[in-house]
Amino acid sequence: MGLEDLPPAELGEWFTEEKRLLAQRVLREQYEQGRSIAQISLDTGYSLTRVRKLLLREGVVLRSRAGSRSRAPG
Repeated sequence: MGLEDLPPAELGEWFTEEKRLLAQRVLREQYEQGRSIAQISLDTGYSLTRVRKLLLREGVVLRSRAGSRSRAPG
């Protein structure tokens, strides 16, 4: 199952449960293969927010963002 199996990204469209579950599975596979949320967003036409939310609904533990800095207390 790959990106070609995803439902199209219609602006403002809510997915049916069937479409959402399919999208979650496909996005999880892509993310676990090392693709970033930004890469997945570009390839699918889904917004960054939609990709992130679908991954979280699938139970994916997100990686830290590249280049993000943690601030030391004090």
